[in-house]
Amino acid sequence: MRPSTAAPNCVNTSTFGKLFSCAADAAIYAQPLWVANVTIQGAAHNVVLAATVHNSGYLFDADANPCVTYWKMQLIPSGEKFTNFGDVSTADIFLDIGIVGTPVIDNTTSTVYLVTRTKTTSGKIGTHQRLHALHLADGT
Repeated sequence: MRPSTAAPNCVNTSTFGKLFSCAADAAIYAQPLWVANVTIQGAAHNVVLAATVHNSGYLFDADANPCVTYWKMQLIPSGEKFTNFGDVSTADIFLDIGIVGTPVIDNTTSTVYLVTRTKTTSGKIGTHQRLHALHLADGT
């Protein structure tokens, strides 16, 4: 049996640890997702998909230091904004509530699926949940 590369004697501060960090517009509750060999601008890249409570999706290069952001997509329709804990009477998530569930990636179609939560800012106030589909390589 081959020893694990994650064995205690192999994982130490010289070979394992934080590589870089990337800025986002708000907290990230959803699990970031790593994808290998995504073709962007004609080349293959390992990427990390992250989503924030302000309903933004980001695609970062997983290997670049300093951080490289391939795209940011803000998923809030005109006349709406992200919700907060007071809009839905919960203390489970504090303060803002936008994208909190982990997105799903369909590698066969390079499609990212994620759910946003917004509220109407004028007229009859109401909250909305929407399922979005984005292209992994460019966010469209």
